[in-house]
Amino acid sequence: MASPAALARIRQGVAAWNAHHEACPGDDEDLSGADLEGLVLRGVQLSLASLRGANLAFADLREARLFQAELSGADLSSTKLVRAVLKEAEMQGVCLLGAVMQEALVQGAEMAGALLAEADLTEADLSGADLRGANLREACLCGADLRGANLTGARLPGADLSGADLSEACLRGAYLGGADLTGAVLVAANLVAAALPEARLEGADLTDARTDGAWLPGTLAGDGMDPNAWL
Repeated sequence: MASPAALARIRQGVAAWNAHHEACPGDDEDLSGADLEGLVLRGVQLSLASLRGANLAFADLREARLFQAELSGADLSSTKLVRAVLKEAEMQGVCLLGAVMQEALVQGAEMAGALLAEADLTEADLSGADLRGANLREACLCGADLRGANLTGARLPGADLSGADLSEACLRGAYLGGADLTGAVLVAANLVAAALPEARLEGADLTDARTDGAWLPGTLAGDGMDPNAWL
């Protein structure tokens, strides 16, 4: 449950919240389960704050600081997070459906099972992020930094990864049917048992990438791979 004092303060606006945070960082910043839908919180300082299960749908969090914030199970659908700092945030099972996250810093965030379908992550930094089992259907990741990210079992059908850097990323068992990987960097990436039917790979760099048992464009499903498992 959110602290009544913290809830009242955040509803007063960014200036009141940030002033308290600067004076007493980490003090009384529990917003767990709070209904903050649609609030304008541009530039708010929420680093280390607890927002577990909070409703932040349609909120304006552009340039907000959420370093190591607790956001597991929160609803951030259609939220504006342009250039927001979410480095090392706890975001397991978070809903970011249709969120706008251009140039966001999401380095090292824990996002296993997150819903990122149709999210705009253009040029976002997701290096080292844990995205195991995440749903990135039709997400835009143009030019995104996914170096060393863990995308094991993630679903990326129709995702735009053109120009993205996936060096040393783990995409083991991931589904990228129809994804656009034009010009993507997949150096030393792990694509073991990944499925990429109808994906675009023009100009992609797959140097030293592991593709054992992968279903690559223009080929049949790999040995032991059930094409219907992804439907």
